[in-house]
Amino acid sequence: MKCLFLVASLALCWSLTPHIGMQEADLDRLDDKLHKHLEMKMPGWSYQRIQPIEGSKGVLLQNWTIENRGVSISVVQMKSAEAARETIQRLANDPSTHAQPVPDTGEEAYAWGYQNRKIVFRKGQNLVYVEAGADVLRDRDALTMTPSQRRAREESEVKRWREEFVKHILDVLDQP
Repeated sequence: MKCLFLVASLALCWSLTPHIGMQEADLDRLDDKLHKHLEMKMPGWSYQRIQPIEGSKGVLLQNWTIENRGVSISVVQMKSAEAARETIQRLANDPSTHAQPVPDTGEEAYAWGYQNRKIVFRKGQNLVYVEAGADVLRDRDALTMTPSQRRAREESEVKRWREEFVKHILDVLDQP
């Protein structure tokens, strides 16, 4: 009986290994495609791939920065498009996020957080999280601006870069 259990366990592990390997290979290809696309479309931005926490599978993390601006991208490959839909729906229905629907972004998208800095959208089995930030206080002309002007610039820059990166990510995800 123990031998049968051991054989069944090994067979299960063996059958799952190609999927996990494929998932990591898929993420490496996606990282490369995103990196090349964004490098071409967003000159001047610096790229860094971040290693997910140990034990995480199916997660791609990228940071993009330019003077006083930053964008974080997280792509989570779910087991299926249905699993991705269920996950995004849980976030959308979580009253603590106050998530707002974002039209015309992937198959479904929501923004939340201060100045709607964070957005998550679903494309197939991928959930893509994008968060943008702008350190306007470090801009050269920050001291000449009123607090309301700085706040308006920060809001405008966050929205601008969040939308720009989302557009490019969708372009890459639409490619074969």
